[in-house]
Amino acid sequence: MSPDSTAHYFTVADILAKPHIRKEFLKDFAVSVRAYAHYFGHLKEYIELDRKILHEVFASAYCDMYRLTTFRGIENADVHKKSAFLIKWIAKMRPIRINRYINASIIGVNESFAVTVALTLMDISPDSLPDNPHLSKYIHNLMYLLHYHDCAPEQLASELFLLEMQIVNVL
Repeated sequence: MSPDSTAHYFTVADILAKPHIRKEFLKDFAVSVRAYAHYFGHLKEYIELDRKILHEVFASAYCDMYRLTTFRGIENADVHKKSAFLIKWIAKMRPIRINRYINASIIGVNESFAVTVALTLMDISPDSLPDNPHLSKYIHNLMYLLHYHDCAPEQLASELFLLEMQIVNVL
């Protein structure tokens, strides 16, 4: 009996072997490593990015996203959904290790990295965010949610869409 060509295989190896997923996975992984170097490189004596854990973050996010989109019949996940799955797994698996404590703000480094990766993937440069108290409060609240709560990717996708709308409206 030959395997059905429309069958879906949901193992990590099967999902990541799909050429279109593998290509996107590798591109986004590289973007996140560059974002870490650019935005967090100045903290290298205090923190360290564990690339093996980051790889697991991306594998988990992409597999979850594939399973959800396949189950719901979604052709292509938008950037907010993709970023939301990555945020969820970065906050959960914490690929940045704190080697030396400097102050309380270092504790939220993984959440900050998650939001930075999401913004970067949404083609929003964290450097170009407008100086706006409402926007700062919104981002701070998002990082608080990530640190203290287990957020569903669907909720995070909505949060990212709203964040993007706030940024666009401020500019």
